[in-house]
Amino acid sequence: MEMVDLRPLGSPVFHYAVRVEELWINGGKHRSKSNKPIYVVFDSGTTGMLVDRNLFDTSDLALGCFECHMKLRDRDGARVTIGSSLRTCVGRCLFLPTPIDVPWEGVPRDAHVVFAGLAFMFNQGTLTVDADARRLRLGNAPVPVDV
Repeated sequence: MEMVDLRPLGSPVFHYAVRVEELWINGGKHRSKSNKPIYVVFDSGTTGMLVDRNLFDTSDLALGCFECHMKLRDRDGARVTIGSSLRTCVGRCLFLPTPIDVPWEGVPRDAHVVFAGLAFMFNQGTLTVDADARRLRLGNAPVPVDV
């Protein structure tokens, strides 16, 4: 997947981030009243899910969440889905969505950010990052080669 540079939004570093095509909460598609993009940052230092406070408060996450999935798009157009739930994340991981105040100027003014932790990566197998090419791969699929 193509990584997105969040520094224009105020991030102090280049995160392993991709744009979220669809956000699903408790089995329902999140329908935002704004057209702000949502970005997911893959953060292996986080256990559950940190969500910028504005997105958390204006979505069903604030009502209580038992599952959350994000649909992303791979370079070749294939759909990639990551997610976690209280049912699948038992014993070996912790699914806990939590609001966070992101101190970046562009959040939530221009975009929303979700920090997806190990609960979201647990069933993916591997996370492979090519920082120079700004690409990220989940799972055990072969690495795409540029010709």
